[in-house]
Amino acid sequence: MKPLNPLGLTSAFPSQEKWGSVWCDQDQEGDGLLALFDKLSEEKRMQRPVAFDTETTSLDPRVARVIACSFAFADGGATTLLFSDDDPVPDELEVWVEDEGAPKVLANAKYDYEVLREAWDMVLRGIVGDVMLMSQLVDDTEQFHNLDALALRHLGLKKVPTWALIGSGKDFTGWGGVPASTIALYAN
Repeated sequence: MKPLNPLGLTSAFPSQEKWGSVWCDQDQEGDGLLALFDKLSEEKRMQRPVAFDTETTSLDPRVARVIACSFAFADGGATTLLFSDDDPVPDELEVWVEDEGAPKVLANAKYDYEVLREAWDMVLRGIVGDVMLMSQLVDDTEQFHNLDALALRHLGLKKVPTWALIGSGKDFTGWGGVPASTIALYAN
């Protein structure tokens, strides 16, 4: 299949045979968590960028709690790591987040950088791209550069709008009230 972009992503949807149905929470410290960190190590070794995103409880990074981290891989696979308030952050995640040699692509990297610094005292390193910033640079005449708009414009995919799950404006509720299984499906 011909890559859709220079990062080598060949599918907008995770492959069920690879990672698509996998999501893990901190209570499930088994194969899912180990497989995730093995996959992140493999991607670093191969120098393949990993698409990384956080889901949080607030648009303000100074007060937001991280409730999920999602990862998408060049082979089309994806997974989501869920957190509750009592969950410790796995050491392996902190090492990967702060590893300059592990290439990461984000959407709105500034927000993720700030929220990880504020919530977990981590410094996000290894950022090789920000799709929202790239979109603005490529075509500043477009009105929207969020993931909903980019998925529709470049991939022809209409995803579940983020606002439909967490609200917007005065109706914004954040991810805190969204069921874990819904967060995992949305993030993947």
